[in-house]
Amino acid sequence: MVCATAALGSNYVTQLEGDDAACKRAGKPAIDVVGFDSTYEGVVAVQTRKLDAFLEDAPPSHVYLGRAQGELQPAGPTSQDPTPMGIVVAKGNPRLQAAIQKSVRALYANGAIPGVFTSWGVPELSLR
Repeated sequence: MVCATAALGSNYVTQLEGDDAACKRAGKPAIDVVGFDSTYEGVVAVQTRKLDAFLEDAPPSHVYLGRAQGELQPAGPTSQDPTPMGIVVAKGNPRLQAAIQKSVRALYANGAIPGVFTSWGVPELSLR
């Protein structure tokens, strides 16, 4: 059995549970899915060999890989299938919604968002 973890509340816990069910249907070993309150706790559990793997977004994964000084390694290539994400605002606040949309568009247009992905070492994950 493989013991894998992800941050509680993330879509990765659900993904791992689905992967576990698929493994069982295929007659493969199960995945023992364990959730943690934070990425840091999950990374420490892998470093201390309490768990086998931790599933996380590429940018923070690269940070933890760099800090681990060779104790961790990626399980495979960075996914090119980004998870849809969004920003939620209170219903009935169209001015805030419009301001956020305008700001995000401007950050893409001026190169700030692609620059953030580049600074994290994963420029291929930027949508532009």
